[in-house]
Amino acid sequence: MSFRTAKLLCMTSASIALALTAHALAAQSRTPGFLQAASFPGTECGAKINHAFAATKSVAVDKTCGLLWTTPVTIPVGGSLQITGAGKYIVGSPITLQQSASLQGPAGGMGDGFNNPAVTIRAADKSNLAAVLVMAGSQASVRDVLIDANKLRNPGALDGIRVSAVAHASAQRVEISHVTVSNARRYGYFFLSTGNHNEAAAPKLEQAHSLNAGIAGLACVGTTDGFVHSSEYENGDQDGVSLNSCGGWRFMQDDFGGNARYGLNGEGDYAQWGGGGGIIAIGNQFGNNGRGDIFIHGWDAVHSQHVMTLNLFLGNFHNGLSLAAADNLYDGIDCEDCVANQFGSWTFNQPPDHRYRYGINLTNPHAPPQSNLIGTGAFGEMPAGGGVRDATGKASFDAYVPFLMPNNIPLQWRDASGKPQTVLNLGVNGSVYLTGSPNSSTILFQPRSGATIFQMTPGGSTSFADLAVGLPGHGLKVAEGTDAKQGIAKLRNGIVVVADRAVTTNSRISLTLQDCASCGTLYLSTRVIGESFTVKSTNSADASTVFYEIFEPY
Repeated sequence: MSFRTAKLLCMTSASIALALTAHALAAQSRTPGFLQAASFPGTECGAKINHAFAATKSVAVDKTCGLLWTTPVTIPVGGSLQITGAGKYIVGSPITLQQSASLQGPAGGMGDGFNNPAVTIRAADKSNLAAVLVMAGSQASVRDVLIDANKLRNPGALDGIRVSAVAHASAQRVEISHVTVSNARRYGYFFLSTGNHNEAAAPKLEQAHSLNAGIAGLACVGTTDGFVHSSEYENGDQDGVSLNSCGGWRFMQDDFGGNARYGLNGEGDYAQWGGGGGIIAIGNQFGNNGRGDIFIHGWDAVHSQHVMTLNLFLGNFHNGLSLAAADNLYDGIDCEDCVANQFGSWTFNQPPDHRYRYGINLTNPHAPPQSNLIGTGAFGEMPAGGGVRDATGKASFDAYVPFLMPNNIPLQWRDASGKPQTVLNLGVNGSVYLTGSPNSSTILFQPRSGATIFQMTPGGSTSFADLAVGLPGHGLKVAEGTDAKQGIAKLRNGIVVVADRAVTTNSRISLTLQDCASCGTLYLSTRVIGESFTVKSTNSADASTVFYEIFEPY
């Protein structure tokens, strides 16, 4: 090789290196360590992003790249896409996040559909996306964006964000933070696992809101151990949250409100993770839902098994039904065929004319009754039908904090035939009524089993172990009059017949002079059972007034 040829080759190599350096510099983002997608080739921004990821793991995008993305964007394994410029980005295809991939907008407040964060990713009109974002790899994350699924202009669309792996790969432990999904035709967030593979397990959601979803703001199928904190699931066309065979989900300090049906709806398929259950819901607010706040379907009719068992609902606030809801028709918590649930430290409040029927309603329409624990709670206003209804007869009750009950709200139990029987009632006149079940049954007061201190049979006898009047100035009062157990009689010529059908064969009759008019010694002469008794004096001229009292031996 000649010296001249070698020199030309060196100059050419230097020119190429200089050109590559210039391109790299042009691609440098204002975000340190990121390359700007706008500097890469492509007919529109989606294609440019994909070309950028072919060169680097860290890509930044702003409006200079273009607001319309038609090419499907894939954030590769370990890749990071940062949207650094504010704007409404329109996507015609799903954005897919693979393992450990991340999508992030500028840090800011949460969107509510009217006041939105800096970055909105919106489904293009007529794109009919199955999901706007697909999180298909484990440890993927999304934060600081609003996803508008645009359901009004996409009649065939489905979800906002879907977490689901392909061919049983893992999409576990994804993180979604400071994200709002609005206007999803089906689900705002959808966590889907198949069989018992649990591909989407253990997602973490913090300040992950959903507004105006068509079926549920958050839906889960066959996926366990979700963590949801400080999030809102509101104004859905059906439910705020829907869980199907999803065990071990935790909800803390979330808001379930304004949904047309339920705030939280739980059911299960026993063939998938035993039908779920073990839900922990602590310190949440429910309110303005159309048919109740929490509905648990505890029976899988296909497999004849209990599902959605062992749930804990603690410290939740229930703020009344929707103003469109019928009065006294739906329950705050409806637990149907439930097993081993705990409800504690609850508070119920409600607007007039849109009251809950029961605060908590435990029923068993399809299966034998099972035990549940009802703990402490309070009512700002008592539900129309009562605070807690245990139609199963199996619930255990802890102490309640004091609360006010309106008149004519009875305390009931179910008798051996399953028929409700009123035990205690506060009447409209302010009187407290204690009622046998049925009315002829004896009511017993026992400080311990077998030790009856007071016994009362409606329409019959009443007995005491001991009767003491402990306050001076107080005593016993007994009615007088026709057929009474005590009264006054006037002797005439030393004799008086007292008509009283209360007289029995064993009646003990006490006689006491009230004055002395030629008084002699009084004695009981004769008795006619169920009709009368005769009092005589030893002085045939006796005209005294006599007090009588009739006792029966026990």
